[in-house]
This record gives sequence, C-alpha cells and structure tokens, in this order.
Amino acid sequence: NLLADRQHRRGKKILTFLWFVGHQSASYRVVANMFDMSLTNLFYILNKVAEFICKMAPTIIHWPNGEQQNVTVQFFDNKTGFPGVIRCLDGSHIKVDRPHKKPRLLL
Repeated sequence: NLLADRQHRRGKKILTFLWFVGHQSASYRVVANMFDMSLTNLFYILNKVAEFICKMAPTIIHWPNGEQQNVTVQFFDNKTGFPGVIRCLDGSHIKVDRPHKKPRLLL
C-alpha cells in the first residue's frame, strides 16, 4: 500500500530527527548507519524536519498577551513568592561543566 509506505517513511524521518537531536554526542555517520541511510539523505531529513518544526511553531507556541502576563505574574508571586515571573520551563536539562580550578563552586 503506497499510503502506508509513505506514512512509514514519514515516521522514520521523524524518529531519525528525534534520535539525532536527543543524542548530542552522536555523529552524522553513526546516525546514518543506525537508520540505514546515506549521509546525504540524513542531512536532507534533518533539514526538512527542522524546517517543518520552524514552520509549525507559530501555530503551536503562543506567547501571552499583556493581560495574560499579568495573571501569570500574580499567580507565580502568590504561589512561590517570586515576583515578576512571566514564563518558566520544566523538564529542561542543561549540562554545566564544573570549573577546573575550583570545582566546588558548582554544587
């Protein structure tokens, strides 16, 4: 079935993209081999999926207007005691390397 084949290929492209962005230490060659594709095809897929995500972002990500910001600021201030909070992220993991000379500075 042609439609099922297209859906499978589309799914493989998305999974390839997600795997690549989720494994920062993986090289293009490793990912291409893992998903049984050429480097050229991998590069094309990564670019196309990234372009699609950027194109869709404005329809998915909605920034609060002035009144919504005021409601959010009041909510966070009441709940946490942190004044002036408009946005926050949850589930973000940012690697921070310890300073070489004074590693105790990073708890």
